[in-house]
Amino acid sequence: MIDIYYDVNSESRVDSSGGNSITDLKLKYQSHPTWRIYFKKVDKGAGTITALDVSGAVAWKAAVDDDFDSDSEPMCRTLNENIDASQAALGIIDVPLDADTSTFALAIGTADKKREIYFELRGLDVSGEEIHSALIKIIALNIVDPNTGDPPDPPSDYYTKTQVDAIDAGKADLVGTDDIEITDAAKGYILKDRTTAARYRLFFDNGILSYESIA
Repeated sequence: MIDIYYDVNSESRVDSSGGNSITDLKLKYQSHPTWRIYFKKVDKGAGTITALDVSGAVAWKAAVDDDFDSDSEPMCRTLNENIDASQAALGIIDVPLDADTSTFALAIGTADKKREIYFELRGLDVSGEEIHSALIKIIALNIVDPNTGDPPDPPSDYYTKTQVDAIDAGKADLVGTDDIEITDAAKGYILKDRTTAARYRLFFDNGILSYESIA
């Protein structure tokens, strides 16, 4: 686990005390580290550093790349399903990174390192709008003797229509142009308890709204 502290006021990486005593952040080809991001609010005038509650974000995504070209795939990408936001109220987000990708290999080529690389973490609200973010410049490192075989592409950031249809098949239907109906009586909306993180499914039984705990 690599601890990374990010000051949202200066939009920059800081050390654990809010200062600038930091070393270069490095990501090596074919490595699989987990980066723990601490969102902080540093007030240098008052000499305080406080955690930022980022639990308002319902989904997170992270990527590493050497450019800001929206038409190209990043060097590596981590989707919400693999990001641990269980400590978001404390400003802590854990991001596993997979640097064993075809795009990472292509970006670094035969160089020993590449400096103009960026790590980006974004938190989105229920409307899909960004409400929290961190952008940090890092260094990509190469290795002398990589594992053989062709590395995979980064995971896709989008579901195709076919994938969405497959997920929804037999569970939900569009009713008219504005409503969605859960057609499977054994399924329903699942909510997570804000305090305990326990998960509950909402359902109606004889016209009475109820819920059940799920694993």
